[in-house]
Amino acid sequence: MFDGNQSLNYGIFEVIPDALSPAECLVIKTVAGQLLASAGMIPGDTVAERHRKSQVRWLAMNKSTEAIYNRVAQIIARSNDASWHFEITKFGGPLQFTEYDALGSHYAWHMDWGPGANVERKLSLSIQLSDHSEYDGGDLEFMNGGVPESERQLMRSIGAAIIFPSFIKHRVTPILRGCRKSLVAWVGGRPYR
Repeated sequence: MFDGNQSLNYGIFEVIPDALSPAECLVIKTVAGQLLASAGMIPGDTVAERHRKSQVRWLAMNKSTEAIYNRVAQIIARSNDASWHFEITKFGGPLQFTEYDALGSHYAWHMDWGPGANVERKLSLSIQLSDHSEYDGGDLEFMNGGVPESERQLMRSIGAAIIFPSFIKHRVTPILRGCRKSLVAWVGGRPYR
């Protein structure tokens, strides 16, 4: 078993299996549960459900979320120091609590980096908040990269953090049963030249 200090690097993404404890995950779900949910949107997308079907809640930085932001910052800083060495100076917006909570919920292939406000994003983070037994489907997958089948369950374990450069294409496959919950964050700094 991993102790939260070990990580697995798959070249284009890193997995820290025990980044958060189940108790920390429960705190995040409790805080997010008090917020208003809205449909996950893609700016300018007129056929949104074909590309993304999910519910999101935005965790702004405040007194009730400060500890969550601090833990997320620690996880990202450790990963950046060990694997990426990007110039990171700030969060790329509020933390996003995402629920893939209906049959067929998904997020098609996309990048988190792009023009406009997203041009400063350098690293993306997804923390698994649901136990793998709570849903089928809903796999976070990367274009040009995968996890050996024997280790795939690590990405689906509660508290697992997956960190990757924001310009890497990724998706969440359709939910077949249950609900997948995750906490998503982006960090960045001065845009690439």
